Amino acid sequence: MAYKYPSEKIFVEALKSKFAGLDLADQKVKYVRAGYLQNARKREFQAAGERVAEKRGIKQYDVNVH
Repeated sequence: MAYKYPSEKIFVEALKSKFAGLDLADQKVKYVRAGYLQNARKREFQAAGERVAEKRGIKQYDVNVH
């Protein structure tokens, strides 16, 4: 591997020594892309928006826009 900078070689060697026994192929992670639902404050804002929309009769907050 050709390194562009001398410090890059030192960095890559340090990474290899630190993570030598780590095999990422064994790790399985499932990512759930929940959007605004993963944030309590945004869920609260959406619920408040729905209450306002019911009062006014028009939609106040579209979560897909933000």
